[in-house]
Amino acid sequence: MHEWTLNSGNVASSNSSDMTSARLDEVRGKLLHYLERLENYDADAIIKNITYDVPLYDEMAVLFGRQGNEKKALFLYCHVIKNQMKAEVFAERYQEHFLEMQRRQTDLKNEESCRKYKPDIFLDLLQMYISPPPKAALNMDNFKIAEAQPNLAAARQILIRQYKHIDITRALTMLPESTKLGEVKDFLCQIIKDTTQQRRKNQIHKSLYQADHLQVKSKKISYQRDKLIISGNNVCYICDKKVGDCAFAYFPDQRIVHYGCTSLMHGQ
Repeated sequence: MHEWTLNSGNVASSNSSDMTSARLDEVRGKLLHYLERLENYDADAIIKNITYDVPLYDEMAVLFGRQGNEKKALFLYCHVIKNQMKAEVFAERYQEHFLEMQRRQTDLKNEESCRKYKPDIFLDLLQMYISPPPKAALNMDNFKIAEAQPNLAAARQILIRQYKHIDITRALTMLPESTKLGEVKDFLCQIIKDTTQQRRKNQIHKSLYQADHLQVKSKKISYQRDKLIISGNNVCYICDKKVGDCAFAYFPDQRIVHYGCTSLMHGQ
């Protein structure tokens, strides 16, 4: 996989003048397919051997993600590739991988791998649109791209679509002070709607639990009302011998059984 990737990159960079656009797209499509789906390759080694003659931005974004360098990947998706849906899909997969790593933390190696991934990837995505860092801050001077500019419209769309994955308080503090209420109205309305629905569900569940509790309590009181008087005539339901002074069990259907005979009932 590693050798094939490097060879493909070299072909794309050194022979790009001899390749048709369709052929180049085909090679890059295969390369991207393998980068996204295969697991056992060294992303660091591949990045070191990729030249910058051909803008392999999609491929580099995948590799940065594999490194755990989510900010570089988001920078490419948001401000170079300029594909908001790809940025969101990347964030969703990144978060899923983080949660999976948490579930599989069974040894030190997995714990160290998990530390590379952060659960607040959607806040990073939001920040990338609101206040993108300069290329130098990300060590991306090798990329022949312009400095990124804020995109508040995209940031508001992220808030609306991904609010369930975002810390609302932190997200609101990240917005510029010049932000108008009308610009985040849809975001706030969606949160209020979901909060109201969740509160209603919680109230319904609480009522059901209370009704179930009262029903159990009523049955308990009903059973406790029953009186049992053991006389010399009471016999064991299992062995037909008199109960006498022996320990016994009393069932709700009024059966009396020697305690020692209960093991012989077999679900009766």
